[in-house]
Amino acid sequence: MRNVCADFETELVEFNSGTSHVRPLVNIPPKVTVSKLVNSLKDTPSRQLRKEFPDLATPLWPYTSRNRFTTD
Repeated sequence: MRNVCADFETELVEFNSGTSHVRPLVNIPPKVTVSKLVNSLKDTPSRQLRKEFPDLATPLWPYTSRNRFTTD
């Protein structure tokens, strides 16, 4: 997560997780598109898990869900 945030020049302030979801708190500058950052934050762990466990054929719902919340 920190690597992805660094790539987007954002700051990962806080990170909490549950059994089926994660809650990152990220400072995002105006030049960063929220949807691109969120998609990258979700795609990276999904890709890593599929690489480590190639038998995972079903979607990884916590990482592929389109749900997101943003606030100013």
